[in-house]
Amino acid sequence: MHDAYYMTEERELIAQSARDFAENYIRPLADKIDKEDYFATELYKRAGELGFCDLHVPEEYGGNDLSLTDHMIIVEEMARVSPGFAMTFVADISICETLLVDLGTPEQKERWLPGMVKGEIIASHCTVEPCGLGNMEAYTGRAVPADGGWVLNATKSWSTNVGAAQLNIVKAWTDTPGEFSYFLVPLDSEGVLVSPPEDKVGWRGSNTGEVVFKDVFVPNSDVLGPIGKSVDLGIQSVFNEMIGTGSVALGITEESNAITQRYISTRMHNSGVPFPFRYDVMRVRFAENMAREDAIRGMAYPAALAYDAGARNMDRAFLIKAYCFEMAERVASTNIELCGGVGTVRGTGLERLWRDAKMGLIGGGQRDYLYSMAGAIRLSGRG
Repeated sequence: MHDAYYMTEERELIAQSARDFAENYIRPLADKIDKEDYFATELYKRAGELGFCDLHVPEEYGGNDLSLTDHMIIVEEMARVSPGFAMTFVADISICETLLVDLGTPEQKERWLPGMVKGEIIASHCTVEPCGLGNMEAYTGRAVPADGGWVLNATKSWSTNVGAAQLNIVKAWTDTPGEFSYFLVPLDSEGVLVSPPEDKVGWRGSNTGEVVFKDVFVPNSDVLGPIGKSVDLGIQSVFNEMIGTGSVALGITEESNAITQRYISTRMHNSGVPFPFRYDVMRVRFAENMAREDAIRGMAYPAALAYDAGARNMDRAFLIKAYCFEMAERVASTNIELCGGVGTVRGTGLERLWRDAKMGLIGGGQRDYLYSMAGAIRLSGRG
């Protein structure tokens, strides 16, 4: 639904173009993406041709400097059709592309950004280790100085886009504890070992898996940002990802509600009226889902507009990721129940949307962890 206050004539055109792309190119592959856990590289290339693989990329590197709000409008349309593809797109564009835009040298940007904008180069964000996202002090991945560069040893779990990415952006300790740095590691670098993707319940087609970096030499020219300070300076990518996932949750909710509305409004009771007009509770529960859809939109897009205007509220970014997927999962679960046995059938798409919403409560930061972080930031007065 794009009749909201944040829409402009230009954004209406972006939305229509994204909707056409989703319906004509993503939907025919949506079942294949989910059933086969298929990473659709051809969709990336088409998205690049349409100018979608762009977030704040300057024109000199092939971009159109799309805003976060523009990006979310595109992702929302993708997520209605395939949340798995939408999430792999968010991981690549919101995180990796942003890190290069914000921290890259002119040479690094020239090498990687034009290909990313065209959808020809996909990147993987390698940050989490087996001990978990919330336990960074226990991370063992480390880069030590060497002649002309660094030697990197790390095992990264739940890395995005594994098996398809040509570039890994790796976070590792440098020098003393408390100082993380980013390193650009091409997939074909000696010592990079990529595992098969995890067989996840949701976000199918958005490959996540383990990447091992064993005695990988990284030249100084591939250090991303200043040593020991790049993670703090690259915080924009966290805002983009957390706020951007709100549009994935919204797309899931919109599609789930639309499928359910079509089905229950035409399913006839033996009294001769549609089921919702026979049972009040069905109308109430569907209306609650309508409210949750509006709540997600009302939380995500104002945050994107504020971000585009220069606001940086980390507590709100964490809340969006946690709350929006919590609402999306409730919507998807309720809609399965409203549709009865039909809601459990794969062909309807409802159970797939529920699995993707459930994955959103865990992937990229578990719900309770994010709520805890948001609460800590706000209570400390740093929100």
